[in-house]
Amino acid sequence: MIKSNRLSFRPLELNDAKLLFPLHSNKEVMKFIRSPDKSLQNTQKTVEQNLTYAKRYPGYGLFLSFMGDQFVGWLVIVHIESNEKNPIEIGYRLLPKYWGIGLATEICIAGCLYAKEELKLSKISAITKPDHVKSHNVLLKSGFQNIGIKYYHSQDVLFFEKIL
Repeated sequence: MIKSNRLSFRPLELNDAKLLFPLHSNKEVMKFIRSPDKSLQNTQKTVEQNLTYAKRYPGYGLFLSFMGDQFVGWLVIVHIESNEKNPIEIGYRLLPKYWGIGLATEICIAGCLYAKEELKLSKISAITKPDHVKSHNVLLKSGFQNIGIKYYHSQDVLFFEKIL
């Protein structure tokens, strides 16, 4: 399973929408991602989509991150756009009260180690909006290389890659 110095992780479960809603409905968290969820039902649909993906690709999907018993955010390892023809990407989200203390980098590094050791991947990707500088810094600190602009999710994104 996935662990780091300060965090533990567990796979997403069907009843996790209540934990995720404060994260997915937060305008600051979602600023560089998509529109915030307006209702718990929107978040529940996301949970169900992620569980369907994880069932199809065992070992992949969304993993909730905890510091002690406190939910802090999540890690995701999936095909970009959930399309098996696309590269595998790593992603993360954190509740704002946990920003700025190195947890995003810790999540990213732990996810990369899991991808290498458990999923036997030799390479992993990450994408961000071109103006999301803080996320770029997390990825660079985590050992990713900036490859340049690519087109995913109907927009230009900055594409990063890491050899595992």
